[in-house]
Amino acid sequence: MNSRTLLSRRAGIPRSSDRGRSRTPSSGKRRLEEYQNPGSLISLDYSNRGTAFLPNIKQFKNLTEIDLSGNLLKTQVAELSLLKYLKKVNLSRNDIDCLWALPTTLEVLVISKNRLKALGSNVSRLKKLRYLDMAHNQIENLEPIVELTSLRYLKAK
Repeated sequence: MNSRTLLSRRAGIPRSSDRGRSRTPSSGKRRLEEYQNPGSLISLDYSNRGTAFLPNIKQFKNLTEIDLSGNLLKTQVAELSLLKYLKKVNLSRNDIDCLWALPTTLEVLVISKNRLKALGSNVSRLKKLRYLDMAHNQIENLEPIVELTSLRYLKAK
């Protein structure tokens, strides 16, 4: 996946394979509980909401990608690990200091600009991870990444 593709997908530009599927608009500040039929969505942009909690995220059971960047997330969002189709997660620009369990289906993980000091053992479970952006954290030990045999892109500064 090249950077242009990743940026266009992050910007909400639909791929031809997404035709006919529901995507969330990037504008409009709705709360999670205000979404009608959340199980029909495959992509959710819930960035820059100033939220520290994600109640009932498990209702969005068919998500393949979620953008939670620019929020106030710090504590574990346990329900994220229940989203079994999730492939792309953006958790950049939050207050995360310890990476929690994420779905093993992940292929893209952006955790840049947080307060991470270590990746922890949870990251080694992400065997399908191909893209990892963990720049602008205080991570010193990259040893857990050795087990990520599918990883093709790593950004760490």
